[in-house]
Amino acid sequence: MHCSSPDQRVYVGFLPECPAAARGDLWHINVKETNDATASWRQSFGPGHPG
Repeated sequence: MHCSSPDQRVYVGFLPECPAAARGDLWHINVKETNDATASWRQSFGPGHPG
């Protein structure tokens, strides 16, 4: 599942099929600066979150 804000600055993904899921990283959240193409904040969470 992939969700982005209307301005594409915030991305939330539930990615059980990606290689990082083998390490327990199922949820991926990225936030970009206003005019920046790269993520300025990134976090991943395991299967116990949200919880």
